[in-house]
Amino acid sequence: MQSNLKSVFWGCKIFGETMMSRKSGKIINIADISTERVWAGYIPYCVSKAGVIALTKGLAKVLAPHITVNAIAPGAILEPENFDKKLAERLVKKTPLKRFGTPQDVANAIAFLIENGDYITGTVIKIDGGQSII
Repeated sequence: MQSNLKSVFWGCKIFGETMMSRKSGKIINIADISTERVWAGYIPYCVSKAGVIALTKGLAKVLAPHITVNAIAPGAILEPENFDKKLAERLVKKTPLKRFGTPQDVANAIAFLIENGDYITGTVIKIDGGQSII
């Protein structure tokens, strides 16, 4: 909770206050698709990321109209080192795009919000290869 939610809350508070004084800004939080399908072995993590989404939506209301607040929710982006190969294969097989994502996929979504997201707020963009639609 400390690193996944509380730190995001305080960062948003500090930067949000500065942005409000300037009447301009964009906040982009990092959530996770695990908020939709909670992983039994990772309940605290999933709850903390669900809190990030709630914080994102709440701040989008509070900080409008000068600041946009959105979140990126990655799915399987990088295969961890020493990851069980059979589990990785099952995960890829269950993903409509049939691959892990890349850090560049996440960076592209963030860049889109920064460069073109002036009329997007309170939104969660899923970068998950379609995992969340299964």
